[in-house]
Amino acid sequence: MKLPCSECSIVSFRRRRIRLWFLISLGLAGTQMYSPQATGQVLITGSVKDSVTQLPLTSAHVILDGSNLGTITNREGDFEITLPSLPATLIFRHIGYHPARVELTPNDTRVIHMSLEPAAIELPELLITGDHLASGIMQEVIRRKAARRVHLESHNARVYTRITLQNRDRIVLINEAVFDRYFAKGSGIRDVIRSMRTTSDFHEQLGLTLAPQDFSSDHVQINGLSFFGPTHPDALEHYTFTFAGRRVWDGQQLYDIYIAPKSNQEATLIGRISVLDGVYALVEADLKPAPHVVFSPDTRDWSVMYRQNFAQVDSFWLPTDLQLQGWVHVEPNGERVSPAVVEQAVRFMGYQANEPVPSAPFTVEEQLQVDSTSVLRDGLFLMGLDMVALTARELEALEDLRWEKPLALREAFPPTTSALASAVELYDFQIWDRPQFSFPVVGGFIPWFAYNRVDGTRVGAGRVFSVRNNRKIAARIGQSIGFGRTRLGVALNRQETQSLQTSVVYEQNTRPQNGMLIHTEALNSLSSRLFAQDYFDWYWSKSLRASARYETKGIRMMLSGEYSFVDSMQTQIRRPWPLNKEFPENQSIRPGQR
Repeated sequence: MKLPCSECSIVSFRRRRIRLWFLISLGLAGTQMYSPQATGQVLITGSVKDSVTQLPLTSAHVILDGSNLGTITNREGDFEITLPSLPATLIFRHIGYHPARVELTPNDTRVIHMSLEPAAIELPELLITGDHLASGIMQEVIRRKAARRVHLESHNARVYTRITLQNRDRIVLINEAVFDRYFAKGSGIRDVIRSMRTTSDFHEQLGLTLAPQDFSSDHVQINGLSFFGPTHPDALEHYTFTFAGRRVWDGQQLYDIYIAPKSNQEATLIGRISVLDGVYALVEADLKPAPHVVFSPDTRDWSVMYRQNFAQVDSFWLPTDLQLQGWVHVEPNGERVSPAVVEQAVRFMGYQANEPVPSAPFTVEEQLQVDSTSVLRDGLFLMGLDMVALTARELEALEDLRWEKPLALREAFPPTTSALASAVELYDFQIWDRPQFSFPVVGGFIPWFAYNRVDGTRVGAGRVFSVRNNRKIAARIGQSIGFGRTRLGVALNRQETQSLQTSVVYEQNTRPQNGMLIHTEALNSLSSRLFAQDYFDWYWSKSLRASARYETKGIRMMLSGEYSFVDSMQTQIRRPWPLNKEFPENQSIRPGQR
């Protein structure tokens, strides 16, 4: 449903990049002059944490009771929300926790530190019938989504988004924007930026966009590729769904389901989704691009995880937020740069479903556009719009960046010649532990069995030995029937301090070219042996790895280095009875040192 309107000079975001770094100083000065109390509004700040572990809860929802006004917590569990007046009641929610309410009066504190209690899983018995439970749930999710969306002609929402980029030493970019998102059936989505503050604009060169993804869509756009969404009408043809467990959300039952691609030839996702029982709606997604996905030649690595929550808007289920964390290594046009740690926080506000939306944004093909008049006024930030709270580190970096000249990409991420790879693993959220098959310990030894199209049957055994001074030595040896090379692995692990752990590993073994996550070696062995194609391509590797891992509250840092020699392997065997036919050819790789 689109109505004509006189949108003020909407221009394509790609046609006209507006450098607004100088407005940060202006914006901060204006923000200092702005006082919520001057307009009768009340600013409430605080934090949300787990009552048991005392760790911060990311993406907890803070909602004004009886309204659609709300916000989410940032990576450190902090939040800020502007209330129209007091008294008021705030509701705190997070999946897997009991909700909590706080009543505020004009005389109460403006700072709230809330602890949420984990919800005990007291759910009715679930009868699992074979391997079809997860597929049956997803069939119903897809069916009901299609039935709902038939009646969705349009919707609109206000969206706040912030991208933060960091090199090995410091934060080098913070970009914030507020825009209106319009959806019209048959025309898709248009995002019109109304207000923006940015320190540099090179995030686009890294394949990052201010416009957030919607993982409930049939297709999800990431770094120039279109991925099949987990609720695509044909999702069951592209994904394997595995039942993972159940949780509680506001007293209702959630189904957690692992999702993994059936083929390594398509742009697909991998991870976990959560479905609300009864209504069969997607309420949470923890996903990342599958390891086999190949982006453009400029993209050397895209290790990014996405978490998104969904809520009911009228009779429809739409995204309420998005948290993006990870690192990317993109060298546009072959320009040598180092990897970037990326975070993005997004909040959707004030949804209206089946209300008229303006027609002007849909006259332009680009999804992301700029209302240049509104942006130059920067009014929404000066009005104290509720945002996802900046972390203390982001606030400190913003203070420094606003006095600097905007950085170019190569200045922010100069190339490094170090042989060691460093990475920061942000684990406020992560893909849950994958389903695994574990062999029993026999006489202190752990048996090892695997099957694939180059090794045939592979058997072996391993054992872990504990020695003094917090050291452990692990060893494993095995042999395959089809590919006659001995498998060998030796690892030395030492707990240096309570937070620091070091390890050295030597291994010679068959490795999958496209990695493992939901499709474990045990699951792949079973499917290859009985009825399905081998999910992986394989190569031979001899490698020596050394790593040091430091873990502290809220962050895990790892420094690692690896030397390896690799070689191709050819398909050696036929599928056994009852199929008795050739496997597809194993893809070759270039042999040599790595």
